[in-house]
Amino acid sequence: MRFNHEKSVEIAFFGLAGAVVLGVTAVVLLVNRIGYDNLQLLLTLKQADRDYLMPMHILNTTDQPLVPVTVTPEGHGIYLTDKRRSSDVLTLLQERMNKEGWTYDTQMGSGYLFTKEQQNVIVETTIWNRNYVKITIPGNVVTLAE
Repeated sequence: MRFNHEKSVEIAFFGLAGAVVLGVTAVVLLVNRIGYDNLQLLLTLKQADRDYLMPMHILNTTDQPLVPVTVTPEGHGIYLTDKRRSSDVLTLLQERMNKEGWTYDTQMGSGYLFTKEQQNVIVETTIWNRNYVKITIPGNVVTLAE
């Protein structure tokens, strides 16, 4: 039996090409499963923003309109909602705040003023990653999540 160098190179080339095709296919399937926007977000998040990954997952896989993220060291409650499903954040806030006895008073930029007895609280909203709204409750006076 004679050793055929050309045949060995050909086999090695096709083996390597097959491995590359399998690798590219695996990456494409992973990106398809995760979603390009979510993968892009994951790669660009700062460490402090990684707390939002699980709430985003919960919003995307359940029917919950709003989920808690964290309570800051200052005691502020942070919540997340998906504006694609809950496009009217004010209505959502009014429903949740009214359950706890707070009354909507007025909008102040991206904040909403609520009153209860002699107390005032400004609930701040921020667009986070174009599809989500971050809601900050000062002093976590109300738990918005069910």
